[in-house]
Amino acid sequence: MKNLKLSFLTMLVAVATPCLACLAKDAATRIWTDTTGQQTEAEFVRVHEGKVILRRGKKVMVTVPFENLSTADREYVRNELEAKGEGHLLEQF
Repeated sequence: MKNLKLSFLTMLVAVATPCLACLAKDAATRIWTDTTGQQTEAEFVRVHEGKVILRRGKKVMVTVPFENLSTADREYVRNELEAKGEGHLLEQF
């Protein structure tokens, strides 16, 4: 009986772990809006040469000039960079 419970728990952990990883990844995806009101659902990747790099889906990368993002999205990028210890990249803006 103990072996059956242990096997069940092992199987449950093996199945649940990838599902939880997917949920965590989706949590980083958000709706981004530019100054014209155009929106896209994407994940923040990084900042490079004054441009914000976003990932839509698994492979599509989108580059948006920082100044073209909405005020709320520019603030989000600032907060993300500061949280990652990359606040020095804010000097580009």
